[in-house]
Amino acid sequence: MKAVGTLMRGAFLPRLLFALMMVWLVATVALLLGAAAAALRDSSFSVVLGLIDASGLAAVLAMLLPAVCGLGAAWLVLKRRRAGPALLLLYSAFWLVSLGGGAIASVVQQGLSAAAHTPLRGWLVGGSAFGTMIAAFALMAVWSVRRLREAAGRAAS
Repeated sequence: MKAVGTLMRGAFLPRLLFALMMVWLVATVALLLGAAAAALRDSSFSVVLGLIDASGLAAVLAMLLPAVCGLGAAWLVLKRRRAGPALLLLYSAFWLVSLGGGAIASVVQQGLSAAAHTPLRGWLVGGSAFGTMIAAFALMAVWSVRRLREAAGRAAS
């Protein structure tokens, strides 16, 4: 049993986490590009996501800028460039602030009474989805910070 734990900590777990992080990054970028394409096709298309509330050309820009940042981060991380983790940290921090700030703004605007009238199923589904998104972006940010610290340590030596 000890050998399994060593294997998980040694080589397998970091590679699995990296693969999951890249899948999440590519999936979120694909969703952003899809939303930008929809906003280009229909000028009345509205994007309301966290602190982002835009329609028309503003929605296109609000989706394209993070998508380009995410694509650049994926490319640079896969090419093992030093700027990759920094760009990935920027991408993750953007979504953590946008989604977290949107949740706080929603509670402030609607008050806790709106939350009290939400059915349990809505809490479970919405809360699970929100928690998963926040956790995924937070894990990408932690991974990025670790890589940046490792690079700074190598540069200082």
